[in-house]
Amino acid sequence: MAGLVLRLILAAVLVAAAISKVAGGRRGQETLATFGIDSAGARSLASGALIAVELVLAGGVAAEIDAFAWAAAIFMLGLSGMLVSAIASGRGGEPCGCFGARSKVGWGPVARNLALAAGFASVPFLPAEEPTTEGWLAIGLGVALLACAGLGVAVLALAREIGLLRLRLGRRN
Repeated sequence: MAGLVLRLILAAVLVAAAISKVAGGRRGQETLATFGIDSAGARSLASGALIAVELVLAGGVAAEIDAFAWAAAIFMLGLSGMLVSAIASGRGGEPCGCFGARSKVGWGPVARNLALAAGFASVPFLPAEEPTTEGWLAIGLGVALLACAGLGVAVLALAREIGLLRLRLGRRN
Protein backbone atom coordinates (compact mmCIF):
# COMPACT_ATOMS: atom_id res chain seq x y z
CA MET A 1 0.00 0.00 0.00
CA ALA A 2 2.93 2.35 0.66
CA GLY A 3 3.96 2.00 -2.98
CA LEU A 4 0.53 3.08 -4.19
CA VAL A 5 0.39 6.02 -1.81
CA LEU A 6 3.86 7.18 -2.88
CA ARG A 7 2.88 6.84 -6.55
CA LEU A 8 -0.26 8.90 -6.01
CA ILE A 9 1.60 11.59 -4.07
CA LEU A 10 4.32 11.87 -6.72
CA ALA A 11 1.73 11.95 -9.50
CA ALA A 12 -0.12 14.69 -7.62
CA VAL A 13 3.10 16.74 -7.41
CA LEU A 14 3.48 16.52 -11.20
CA VAL A 15 -0.17 17.50 -11.72
CA ALA A 16 0.25 20.43 -9.30
CA ALA A 17 3.33 21.60 -11.21
CA ALA A 18 1.41 21.43 -14.50
CA ILE A 19 -1.59 23.27 -13.06
CA SER A 20 0.63 26.00 -11.64
CA LYS A 21 2.21 26.46 -15.08
CA VAL A 22 -1.22 26.75 -16.68
CA ALA A 23 -2.37 29.19 -13.99
CA GLY A 24 0.76 31.30 -14.54
CA GLY A 25 -0.29 31.97 -18.12
CA ARG A 26 1.88 34.30 -20.14
CA ARG A 27 3.84 35.39 -17.07
CA GLY A 28 4.73 31.75 -16.38
CA GLN A 29 5.89 31.33 -19.97
CA GLU A 30 8.13 34.37 -19.67
CA THR A 31 10.06 32.67 -16.87
CA LEU A 32 11.54 30.31 -19.47
CA ALA A 33 13.69 33.21 -20.67
CA THR A 34 15.83 32.42 -17.61
CA PHE A 35 16.87 29.23 -19.39
CA GLY A 36 17.77 30.92 -22.69
CA ILE A 37 14.46 30.59 -24.54
CA ASP A 38 14.19 34.09 -25.95
CA SER A 39 11.39 33.98 -28.51
CA ALA A 40 7.80 34.25 -27.24
CA GLY A 41 6.66 31.51 -29.61
CA ALA A 42 9.39 29.14 -28.44
CA ARG A 43 8.54 29.90 -24.79
CA SER A 44 4.87 29.15 -25.45
CA LEU A 45 5.75 25.88 -27.17
CA ALA A 46 8.22 24.88 -24.43
CA SER A 47 5.68 25.69 -21.72
CA GLY A 48 3.02 23.59 -23.44
CA ALA A 49 5.48 20.74 -23.86
CA LEU A 50 6.48 20.87 -20.17
CA ILE A 51 2.82 20.82 -19.12
CA ALA A 52 2.06 17.89 -21.43
CA VAL A 53 5.11 15.91 -20.26
CA GLU A 54 4.23 16.46 -16.60
CA LEU A 55 0.62 15.35 -17.12
CA VAL A 56 1.58 12.27 -19.16
CA LEU A 57 4.21 11.26 -16.60
CA ALA A 58 1.70 11.79 -13.77
CA GLY A 59 -0.82 9.54 -15.50
CA GLY A 60 1.74 6.83 -16.12
CA VAL A 61 3.08 6.94 -12.57
CA ALA A 62 -0.45 6.82 -11.12
CA ALA A 63 -1.26 3.88 -13.42
CA GLU A 64 1.66 1.97 -11.88
CA ILE A 65 3.75 1.81 -15.07
CA ASP A 66 7.36 1.56 -13.96
CA ALA A 67 8.75 3.01 -17.20
CA PHE A 68 6.92 6.26 -16.47
CA ALA A 69 8.41 6.37 -12.98
CA TRP A 70 11.90 5.99 -14.46
CA ALA A 71 11.11 8.63 -17.09
CA ALA A 72 9.87 11.00 -14.38
CA ALA A 73 13.09 10.44 -12.40
CA ILE A 74 15.17 11.28 -15.48
CA PHE A 75 12.94 14.30 -16.16
CA MET A 76 13.51 15.60 -12.63
CA LEU A 77 17.27 15.07 -12.95
CA GLY A 78 17.19 17.04 -16.21
CA LEU A 79 15.30 19.89 -14.56
CA SER A 80 17.84 19.85 -11.71
CA GLY A 81 20.64 20.09 -14.24
CA MET A 82 18.98 23.08 -15.89
CA LEU A 83 18.64 24.81 -12.52
CA VAL A 84 22.27 24.14 -11.61
CA SER A 85 23.33 25.50 -15.01
CA ALA A 86 21.26 28.64 -14.42
CA ILE A 87 22.82 29.10 -10.96
CA ALA A 88 26.31 28.62 -12.42
CA SER A 89 25.51 31.27 -15.05
CA GLY A 90 24.68 33.79 -12.34
CA ARG A 91 20.90 33.63 -12.75
CA GLY A 92 20.18 32.53 -9.18
CA GLY A 93 17.08 34.25 -7.81
CA GLU A 94 15.52 34.76 -11.23
CA PRO A 95 12.10 33.21 -11.93
CA CYS A 96 12.17 29.54 -12.92
CA GLY A 97 8.46 28.75 -13.28
CA CYS A 98 8.88 25.34 -11.62
CA PHE A 99 5.71 25.70 -9.55
CA GLY A 100 4.20 28.78 -11.12
CA ALA A 101 5.55 32.16 -12.09
CA ARG A 102 6.72 33.00 -8.55
CA SER A 103 9.24 30.15 -8.27
CA LYS A 104 12.88 31.25 -8.18
CA VAL A 105 16.10 29.61 -9.35
CA GLY A 106 18.07 28.44 -6.33
CA TRP A 107 19.46 25.49 -4.44
CA GLY A 108 16.11 24.76 -2.77
CA PRO A 109 14.41 23.84 -6.06
CA VAL A 110 17.47 21.77 -7.03
CA ALA A 111 17.19 19.80 -3.77
CA ARG A 112 13.43 19.41 -4.26
CA ASN A 113 13.89 18.05 -7.79
CA LEU A 114 16.62 15.65 -6.64
CA ALA A 115 14.35 14.39 -3.85
CA LEU A 116 11.52 13.92 -6.35
CA ALA A 117 13.89 12.10 -8.71
CA ALA A 118 14.87 9.76 -5.87
CA GLY A 119 11.20 9.22 -5.05
CA PHE A 120 10.34 8.37 -8.64
CA ALA A 121 13.35 6.07 -8.92
CA SER A 122 12.35 4.22 -5.75
CA VAL A 123 8.76 3.59 -6.85
CA PRO A 124 9.52 0.57 -9.11
CA PHE A 125 11.23 -1.18 -6.20
CA LEU A 126 8.30 -0.90 -3.82
CA PRO A 127 6.00 -3.90 -3.54
CA ALA A 128 2.91 -3.62 -5.72
CA GLU A 129 0.05 -4.88 -3.62
CA GLU A 130 -3.60 -4.13 -4.21
CA PRO A 131 -5.14 -2.21 -1.31
CA THR A 132 -8.01 -3.76 0.58
CA THR A 133 -11.39 -2.06 0.83
CA GLU A 134 -10.30 -0.51 4.10
CA GLY A 135 -7.10 0.65 2.44
CA TRP A 136 -9.03 2.39 -0.34
CA LEU A 137 -11.26 4.00 2.26
CA ALA A 138 -8.21 5.24 4.16
CA ILE A 139 -6.74 6.66 0.94
CA GLY A 140 -10.05 8.34 0.12
CA LEU A 141 -10.31 9.79 3.61
CA GLY A 142 -6.77 11.13 3.39
CA VAL A 143 -7.48 12.78 0.04
CA ALA A 144 -10.73 14.26 1.36
CA LEU A 145 -8.99 15.67 4.44
CA LEU A 146 -6.22 17.17 2.31
CA ALA A 147 -8.85 18.72 0.03
CA CYS A 148 -10.62 20.21 3.07
CA ALA A 149 -7.33 21.65 4.31
CA GLY A 150 -6.67 23.12 0.86
CA LEU A 151 -10.13 24.67 0.77
CA GLY A 152 -9.57 26.11 4.24
CA VAL A 153 -6.33 27.74 3.07
CA ALA A 154 -8.14 29.11 0.00
CA VAL A 155 -10.92 30.61 2.15
CA LEU A 156 -8.35 32.24 4.46
CA ALA A 157 -6.50 33.66 1.45
CA LEU A 158 -9.73 35.07 0.05
CA ALA A 159 -10.65 36.59 3.42
CA ARG A 160 -7.23 38.23 3.56
CA GLU A 161 -7.65 39.65 0.07
CA ILE A 162 -11.09 41.03 0.96
CA GLY A 163 -9.60 42.65 4.06
CA LEU A 164 -6.81 44.22 2.02
CA LEU A 165 -9.35 45.46 -0.53
CA ARG A 166 -11.43 47.05 2.21
CA LEU A 167 -8.37 48.74 3.66
CA ARG A 168 -7.45 50.18 0.26
CA LEU A 169 -10.95 51.47 -0.41
CA GLY A 170 -11.30 53.03 3.03
CA ARG A 171 -14.50 53.54 4.96
CA ARG A 172 -17.51 54.83 3.13
CA ASN A 173 -20.38 56.22 5.19
